Amino acid sequence: EADPRLRKLQDLAEGRLGDPVPYPPAIERRELLVGADKQVDHLRGMLAEHGEVSVVGLGGVGKTTLAKVFANEHVLSYGGGVLWVDAESNDRLLDSYMDIWTRQLGRPAPKEAVQCVGQLRHWIRRQSQPTLIVYDNNDGHHGKLDEGNLIRRRGLGNCHILFTSRTRSESAKCFDVVPLEAADAAKVLLRTRRAEPAADPATL
Repeated sequence: EADPRLRKLQDLAEGRLGDPVPYPPAIERRELLVGADKQVDHLRGMLAEHGEVSVVGLGGVGKTTLAKVFANEHVLSYGGGVLWVDAESNDRLLDSYMDIWTRQLGRPAPKEAVQCVGQLRHWIRRQSQPTLIVYDNNDGHHGKLDEGNLIRRRGLGNCHILFTSRTRSESAKCFDVVPLEAADAAKVLLRTRRAEPAADPATL
């Protein structure tokens, strides 16, 4: 019979624990993320030191991909769960909270989505293991987002928060993602082409 400790690690890695570990969306192909190892290590160090980090860069530069890779590679460090939140707008933020609360945690839906904010804060506060919250596309300080609905670290205990944003934050340490150098961009292009299936001559 398999060692139960190994089974638990496997379940954690696959996001399948019943006492639940919410898990972020599917991770992009790892081999296409040039230079991600150093970036992930840097992020880990910044989160350990500051608790809240904002991954900042232009649209399409790879902020969300980097956050997903970090969550995937460090899921075992967050036994309290990985909460992935779409923060592009207030409606999407609350929808994400509702989805986490009802579908991923299996709790009954409140009358109003905004009630999930307090319920999730309470749930995170009760976790004995570290929790990671990822706020993807957090550009809310331009009026799209009610900042009062963001769950922040204050009073939550052992919790890390990672933002992705096109604009710099005044309340979190910033990690800048810059466009690839020409040589690295060429590597990504070559690897992408190698990964694509060959064209069907009948369709040419």
